[in-house]
Amino acid sequence: NGDVMSVHGVFNYQKPTVERTLVRNGKLYTNRDLRGSDDKIHGAQWSNEEVMVRNARLEEPFHLDLQGFELHKFPTSMSYT
Repeated sequence: NGDVMSVHGVFNYQKPTVERTLVRNGKLYTNRDLRGSDDKIHGAQWSNEEVMVRNARLEEPFHLDLQGFELHKFPTSMSYT
């Protein structure tokens, strides 16, 4: 059917040495100017990881209560041919 099954991609992830937190701790932050643009991320330590990205639309249906997300089809004016 011509659908792309998967592609390799390189993504930037935080290194495991960066302390994880859901509250501000002053160790990982950015500054935003009045126009809404962000400065660099202070305290970030990046790791380039090559991963396989699969076309989830070819998988079984996903459900919010099982996988934590759902995929929906919406009409668009874009052509994917």
